[in-house]
Amino acid sequence: MAPVNPRSFLESRGREAFRERLATGAGYVVPDGLLDIAAQSLALRVPLLVEGEPGCGKTAFAEALAQAFELPMYYLQCMEGYGIGDML
Repeated sequence: MAPVNPRSFLESRGREAFRERLATGAGYVVPDGLLDIAAQSLALRVPLLVEGEPGCGKTAFAEALAQAFELPMYYLQCMEGYGIGDML
């Protein structure tokens, strides 16, 4: 299968189809609040920064989104005090 643009998918099929794609394509049940924020971010064409305590599901959401829409997954570890030069 070819990658699917999540923004185009959401615009053409709606939020519930987006939720269903995450569930069937990646086995991920997206909470309503996260679905709202992700949908707004995609609709407004702005980046979504997901932050929280370790183990709260940040990476699981990103992995599910990538898997469900057949997109590449990139990891970026951010830590206080580090700049881009420290990561290269």
